[in-house]
This record gives sequence, structure tokens and C-alpha cells, in this order.
Amino acid sequence: MAQAKFEKLGTIYTRIKGLIRGGALRFEDRPLWYDIYEKYPPINTQSVKNHIPKLIYPEDYIRAYFYDNIGQNGIINLLDPKTETICQKYVEKYCEILQDSTDDNLQLFEKTKNALETKGIIKDNKFFNKNIN
Repeated sequence: MAQAKFEKLGTIYTRIKGLIRGGALRFEDRPLWYDIYEKYPPINTQSVKNHIPKLIYPEDYIRAYFYDNIGQNGIINLLDPKTETICQKYVEKYCEILQDSTDDNLQLFEKTKNALETKGIIKDNKFFNKNIN
């Protein structure tokens, strides 16, 4: 295509207009809605994009820490919906420890990691640990 596919960089109208201008699409082959859009353009196309909130849950920070510092230790079976990932077990254990503790985040992350290591869920293996050089 003549322009990027991201909506942030251009709408479908600007992409079709670019294709016509560039010669990749003949004016006679334009979509049916093209003439209507040119005659009655929307008042503001950016207003819809600006009202979409970014969804970040508190658990997202815990997951980010997990993947940055511990990594995924093992295989994930995507066919079994009952199986929890190690990351999900980490998040649940973190929330459980958080209710009973007044420690800061770094101490809670370490306590969670140690608790799951003692249960054998997280293995301290150099092949799976991202922090080992």
C-alpha cells in the first residue's frame, strides 16, 4: 500500500486516496463510499481515538517484573484451559503475600520468588533465568 497500515498514521480514506494519487488504483475503481466521504467528511476523526483509555491493570506491573527478571520457566500448554502459567501463579502468590505484608514492591517480588522456589514452581536454572550471563 501507499501508506502505513496503522490507523494512527492514516485512515482508510487517506490510504485509498494515496493509492489513487500514486496510480496503484484507478479512479474508476474507487470504492462506493469514496465519493460520499469526500462530499460529507466527518467533523473530527481524531476525537474517537483520543477518548480510548489505555488499560493497565496492577497485575500488569507484576507480570512485567516476572518476565523481565525471572522469565518463563517451562512449557505452556495452550490446549488445556485449566492449566495456570507460572506467571499467573506468581501474580496470585504476590497478591496473597501483599495482603499480609507492609513491605515495598522489591521485597514482595523477592518474597514471592522465594515462596515459589521452595514449592518447586520456579526453578533456578541457568537455561531459563534471564539474569544470568
